[in-house]
Amino acid sequence: MPIIKKDAPIPERNIVMVLYGVPSSGKTSVAVTAENPVLIDTDRGYDRAIKRVDTLTASNWEDIQNSIEDLKGYKTIIVDTAKAMLDDYLWDYTQRLDSRLVRNQMKHFGAIADMFKQFISKIRSFGADLIFICHDKQGGDDVVTHEPDCTGSSKNLLNRMADQEGYVFIDQTDNKRKIAFGINGTLVTKDTAGLGTVEIPDATTQPEDFNTCMQVIIAQTKAAIVGHSENNEAYFKAIDKLHEVSSVDEANEMLKLTKTLAKNFQIPFFTLAMAELAKKGFEFSAEAKAFVDKNASEDKKPSKAAKKDAESNEVKADGKAVDKSNPS
Repeated sequence: MPIIKKDAPIPERNIVMVLYGVPSSGKTSVAVTAENPVLIDTDRGYDRAIKRVDTLTASNWEDIQNSIEDLKGYKTIIVDTAKAMLDDYLWDYTQRLDSRLVRNQMKHFGAIADMFKQFISKIRSFGADLIFICHDKQGGDDVVTHEPDCTGSSKNLLNRMADQEGYVFIDQTDNKRKIAFGINGTLVTKDTAGLGTVEIPDATTQPEDFNTCMQVIIAQTKAAIVGHSENNEAYFKAIDKLHEVSSVDEANEMLKLTKTLAKNFQIPFFTLAMAELAKKGFEFSAEAKAFVDKNASEDKKPSKAAKKDAESNEVKADGKAVDKSNPS
């Protein structure tokens, strides 16, 4: 396969999501609000979801394997639950294929992981998104922790494969259902898209919003991934311009360029710019709030007007001015 250049745009791709929570938290109900879904039910719980969708009931891995071509045409494949697929169906199937695996758990899980990845690749080849649903496994002593209910190896595999991993819960402060994707010390989560905590619309009072809830979340996730690519591209182009700087005026243009970057790139770029430009003889003056040519005579250093112009181009992050003499 060809090398993907660092500044090349990344096309939109299908995603993998993991949702987990306690019984009746609404995991399956919100998952089936994705676009054109089909449910692979290994938990005999398809009839508990608020919205009925096309469903494949599976009792073993062969049921899924023999019907996989029937999944073509659906936009979202939902597996309920991931534990049954990984820890029960695939565990049993791989062991029946090679009875020697029962004596080597490491090789056994390796065989499971290979078949699981093949399943994901097959679904992606259909152009479909994947949602894996898990029950909640609680732990901890003084502080209750939550994680997807799978064996350790399966849980780690799911986390590696997922773009988003969220805990579905009912917020006791407002009695609303939510999905926590963001970093939380008591939850296992993953938030590639930076969605944080998402409120699930009420199915009774907000039926139109509820019926497209997961479709919107998946669209936001895909847009964020593509956005990361676009932001990366702008950052690398800015670095290319930084390497071309040959005058103090061009050095100060880097201040304006910094402001055009995504906020999470502004401080790293400015830090890099100060180091790179210092090698070329352009040092940042905290007093002038501009780059100055350390080899220039006093009359060539920035005037008061230039200083005022530099102040108007002050680099900011999260709405606060950054002290460029100490950008960290």
